Amino acid sequence: MRFFYIRHAPTEANMSGDMVKDYDSFSIMPFDTSKWHEKVGINLPKDFKLFVSPAKRCQETAKALFPTHEYKILNSLEEFDCSVLNGKKFWEISEEEFNQITKFDKKQMFERCKTMLIEIANNAFIDDNVVIIGHGFYGRLLCSYWMEDNDSVYNILNSKNFQLRNLDMVYSVDKEIKSVYRWN
Repeated sequence: MRFFYIRHAPTEANMSGDMVKDYDSFSIMPFDTSKWHEKVGINLPKDFKLFVSPAKRCQETAKALFPTHEYKILNSLEEFDCSVLNGKKFWEISEEEFNQITKFDKKQMFERCKTMLIEIANNAFIDDNVVIIGHGFYGRLLCSYWMEDNDSVYNILNSKNFQLRNLDMVYSVDKEIKSVYRWN
């Protein structure tokens, strides 16, 4: 399978970096979909299966980018909850403080990535093109999983070694990242 992972369009909370409660209720900000298709979407194949996080902002992004395309919601694509940071921006705290507050387990997080990939494999054929619309942290974690790197969860969240901004797209085949297409 060929995977195209797209991070959802920006929201007000995500542009400020605030870790807010009820983030799933935030809508995306307006953006020029035709320019996205000219710059990033041009790299997509014509035929693909579309999988989307259950979050409102991911579904809105799917409808904005692919208004006539049907998609399947995958609960395993749900965002990792960082609201325990209580309004702090994640880059404003040390890795030690982050680990004390969040208790994220990278192995368990990778298991969720594997679960998502298995769900997709159960709904697509080996030669299918797969487009996934999800979250930045999830996307960076998935890329970390594919690259088999040793980065800490804190470094992945903070984009220390790999960035995935809103509306960027990662293209991967057989766990190898082939390209990253940047929106901005």
